[in-house]
Amino acid sequence: MDSNNNSAAPIISKGKSDLTKMDCPINIALRNIKSRICYFNENKIWCSMSIEDAEHYLKGISKYEKNNQLYMSTSLREYFNVSNIVYILITISKMSEGDSWSKFIEIYNQVEYKQREKPKNLNRFITKINRPVFERFPENTNQKTFDMIRIDVNVITNHIPEIMGNLSFSQYIRSHSKEIKKLVLCKIEKSIQFHTYGIPITFLKLESAIYHRNLSLIEFVFTLKEIPNK
Repeated sequence: MDSNNNSAAPIISKGKSDLTKMDCPINIALRNIKSRICYFNENKIWCSMSIEDAEHYLKGISKYEKNNQLYMSTSLREYFNVSNIVYILITISKMSEGDSWSKFIEIYNQVEYKQREKPKNLNRFITKINRPVFERFPENTNQKTFDMIRIDVNVITNHIPEIMGNLSFSQYIRSHSKEIKKLVLCKIEKSIQFHTYGIPITFLKLESAIYHRNLSLIEFVFTLKEIPNK
């Protein structure tokens, strides 16, 4: 087994395993990139070969029956019995042809990975604020104006107690109505199309906000306020 002679101190990350205690996976398909399959050869050197050759000489390759495409089956988890496979995937992405198994371990020891935290509370309840749709009444033929803005807000489909507590969807939306409205207005204000009309966001009036449970969305409709003549 190759030893890691690099003097740099490894970065200790939660979930990492000690690869120096593992054997180099020889002739195992580990990456598919640009129609080439990457693997370690008998000399523990990172190499690549064509897909056609890899099907005959390498282990860990299977095909989808429907579209005949290659994929790496379970080889990664089978040959890298580590607690967090993400570190292995990052390391593989940094390998270059001609690198050794020792280099693989060196890169692995230096890899840092921070798991993305889930959005909290309202930012998790709302999954997407769609682009605003500007509409005109049939009798309004002036393309430089609009009569209403319709914008949909997608929300989670299943009740999550850690976010909503004991509140129903309607109750949760009502209790956060001001915050949701603020986010929606911010989305409208950032719209390029809204800027073409040359009016401030304060000219908009909330006409309706309807929660559609079957669609998991809140439909907002804004109209223009009546501006008194000076």
